[in-house]
Amino acid sequence: MNNLWIRPKHRVFIWIIAHNRLLTRSRMKHLNMTNSEYCYICDDGQQNVTHLFSRCRYSHIVFEEIGRWCGIILPEEDAINWWLQLRIRSATKKKIVGVILATSIYTLWRVRNEAKIDLKIMHNKVVIRNIKSDVIGRLVALDLNIKGPNVRDWMERLI
Repeated sequence: MNNLWIRPKHRVFIWIIAHNRLLTRSRMKHLNMTNSEYCYICDDGQQNVTHLFSRCRYSHIVFEEIGRWCGIILPEEDAINWWLQLRIRSATKKKIVGVILATSIYTLWRVRNEAKIDLKIMHNKVVIRNIKSDVIGRLVALDLNIKGPNVRDWMERLI
C-alpha cells in the first residue's frame, strides 16, 4: 500500500502488519507474555491479525458500515483481503479507498488497545464516526483537485 495520501503513522502501522510484527495477543502468548490468546474485543477467537481485522464480529460490523459509506458491498468473511484485492480503475479512487482502509485498520487497533488497557470497548458507532471524521479530515487537508466527474461525485458523497 504505497500511497502517500495515507497518514505516515497509518503507513508505518500497515508496514508492521505486512511484516508480521504486530503484537497481537496470539503473538504475545507465543512469546510467553500472556496466558490467553483470546480477542480483547469479542473474546471469541484467537487474536491474530486475521481475526482482528477480518473475523472479529466487532471489526466486521465496522468494515461493513464503512464499506456501505463508500458504496462498496463487503463479503461476509475476510473483508480485509477483499478490500485489498478490490479492483478500482480510477487511481484517485484507489488512493482514497487506501486512506479509508488504513484509517479503519489503525482505528480498530486503537480500539483493541483501549480494550486491553482500560478494559472498555468503544461502541462501534463511535468508532465508525471517528473513522469517517478522520478520513474526511485527511481528504480535505489534501485539497485534492479531482478532474473525473465520477470520482468527484463519489468523493463529494463521502464528504
